[in-house]
Amino acid sequence: MSIPILDREVPIARVYIALSLVVFNVCDVILTKAILQRGGLEANPLMKDLMAGFAAPIGVKAAVA
Repeated sequence: MSIPILDREVPIARVYIALSLVVFNVCDVILTKAILQRGGLEANPLMKDLMAGFAAPIGVKAAVA
């Protein structure tokens, strides 16, 4: 089974995997921000300064993924 995306047939499993990756990354940012607000520390030195905003960490995660 596949879904037409941009004039191509994409397997449904690949779509589910991509959507899962997006959901898990957004959840990671939300949970990390909640922990930071409660006094936790960001262990990743690359994300440490970016966690002040909301769009920046999601953008970085999207670019890397």
